[in-house]
Amino acid sequence: MLRLSGIAGAILLSLLLPHLLSPYYLIVLSGALAFAIGCLGLNLLLGHTGLLSFGQAAYFGLGAYT
Repeated sequence: MLRLSGIAGAILLSLLLPHLLSPYYLIVLSGALAFAIGCLGLNLLLGHTGLLSFGQAAYFGLGAYT
């Protein structure tokens, strides 16, 4: 039950956040979340499996360029 209420709280916060923050902070937050997703992927790839892949960095850079 605690996990379900945490998920519901996160969904509610994500729906209310654009109305509570200024556009500048939303841009900063979305950039930070994009980097966090990239870091989590690299942690999984390098930290747990020990593999080095340049494909992930290429896709991330291509997405940043476009």
